[in-house]
Amino acid sequence: MTKLFHVDFEHTISFDDGSSTVLVLEDTKQFRKYIAELYSSFDGDGPFHLVDGIKEKKFKDHLEIILSPFSVSFSEKRLTTKLQALMKEHMASENHYVDTSSIISAIDLYAEKLSSDFIVDIECESVDLAGLLKLIGFSVRTEYENDFEKVLEYMNVLHDSCGIDDFVLVSFFSYFSMEEINHLVSDTSANKHNLLFLESIQPPSVPIDSKLIIVDKDGCEIF
Repeated sequence: MTKLFHVDFEHTISFDDGSSTVLVLEDTKQFRKYIAELYSSFDGDGPFHLVDGIKEKKFKDHLEIILSPFSVSFSEKRLTTKLQALMKEHMASENHYVDTSSIISAIDLYAEKLSSDFIVDIECESVDLAGLLKLIGFSVRTEYENDFEKVLEYMNVLHDSCGIDDFVLVSFFSYFSMEEINHLVSDTSANKHNLLFLESIQPPSVPIDSKLIIVDKDGCEIF
């Protein structure tokens, strides 16, 4: 089980096989500070720690902060770089090696035929995996019926490509209905993704089996 904790708070957040926690920070200044310090912990400078037992884990390898449904981007460098690396591995794998080699040979042959049409002595470079990958132009689908579906797919893609299972969702109760929040928790739990909802206002209710933690305006922690 992975745990997230802040050195100045008593509560800890447990990330464990599809868990869900709602953390309410009623003081808006503290709410902003909490998020800022969480970001700074990605560089190893913040007051947060992400641990599995006694082993410290790197934030960038295991956790993602989603500030809003509109901040979701499938074109971010970390994601596209990882997807290209995975696709390159598959192209060279045993299942696809023959097809990949045939395509590269066909492109090389086509280039030679084109070159032979000219009197000028033209040279062309042989296509490699990187060149073939660029030529095909793989990308993640970015058009979805709604923001809810987009967020779900984004988390699935990050999990499958980068191995990220823990997600911090900021003010999501302001963007989605309770029905959508319940659906989100249900779907992510089934996929073993862990959620931490950060809110500045206590929602009227929380999803079933979700843990509620409140830090009131006086700094008292209720959990």
